[in-house]
Amino acid sequence: MLGDNLPSPADVVALYKKNNINSMRIFNPDPAVLNALQQSGINLAIGTTNADIPNLAASPNAALQWVNTNIVPYPDVKFQYLTVGNEAIPGENAQYIAPAMKNLRDALNSLQLGAISVTTVVPSTVLGTSYPPSAGSFSSETISDMTNIISYLATYEPENPKRTLMVNVPSF
Repeated sequence: MLGDNLPSPADVVALYKKNNINSMRIFNPDPAVLNALQQSGINLAIGTTNADIPNLAASPNAALQWVNTNIVPYPDVKFQYLTVGNEAIPGENAQYIAPAMKNLRDALNSLQLGAISVTTVVPSTVLGTSYPPSAGSFSSETISDMTNIISYLATYEPENPKRTLMVNVPSF
């Protein structure tokens, strides 16, 4: 975790529970956080780093190893989402996101963890047009990669009818 004078992962989990916050997102695996979340009942979105994306896309074995290292050892964590990167579109790793999502989905399925949804997190700037909503479209810079991601979600997540694409939206 980044920052100074942060509460311990156990204290954060206790704060979530005290305030009835039932979902959490972590940007990359942190064993201390994952251990604190065991048996908490908090829904977790766990992310891969952007740097991991090309390797996860190129190698089904790398995806399986990632899941075996970061999810399997924590059977009492309520994993809800596995997010591939954070705002990697547009960028040098954008083309690898959909293949990485597929390899991670296959790894989860092979370990009977298919209830965990695989998605990615994009910035709101992937939209070229956002208003009116009926005219929404992806920006020319992102349309190819976003089309691949949407195609993945439509094709490889049939067991998860709530197909999710996460979008970081600034609050200003």
